[in-house]
Amino acid sequence: MRYNAAMKMLFLYLAAINLAAFGLMAADKRRAQKHRWRIPEHTLFAVALLGGSVGALAGMYLCRHKTRHWYFVVGMPLILAAQIAAVLWLGDGSMWFDRLKKRKQPAVFNPPQGLGRENIATQSSICTGETLIGFLDPHTGCLLQAVVVRNPEDREAFYRAYGYEPPRQN
Repeated sequence: MRYNAAMKMLFLYLAAINLAAFGLMAADKRRAQKHRWRIPEHTLFAVALLGGSVGALAGMYLCRHKTRHWYFVVGMPLILAAQIAAVLWLGDGSMWFDRLKKRKQPAVFNPPQGLGRENIATQSSICTGETLIGFLDPHTGCLLQAVVVRNPEDREAFYRAYGYEPPRQN
């Protein structure tokens, strides 16, 4: 599944679960006012734990429901804080902040005189296994303006730094 499709599905899920959480809070408030059967508190917390904490908090304060119960007043914001922390820790923030990083256009460097995209090459060390990418000088066989490649993103960044589109990986 592609990254954009997964993100779209995640946002649709979060929108649906938060609408459900808000709706459950509002429905429970109406039922309380009419002295009818209530939605169990553990259900309200379960929906919040499944990603509906924003909707549950909005429902609490917009409908003025469960705002006198300390376990809701403290618990719902704690669930939200834990969910935010988990997303930032597990995703290293990249899921949310990659778009901000991509907006910054790196400075375009000039390749060595007489060399171009066709001269870009990688070399690996036999001893350390370290991989370098740079411009291969056809006369000397040396890499010029070489940098260490630790992951595929470093390789793509090298191409983009010189104004070239990186080759597609199959």
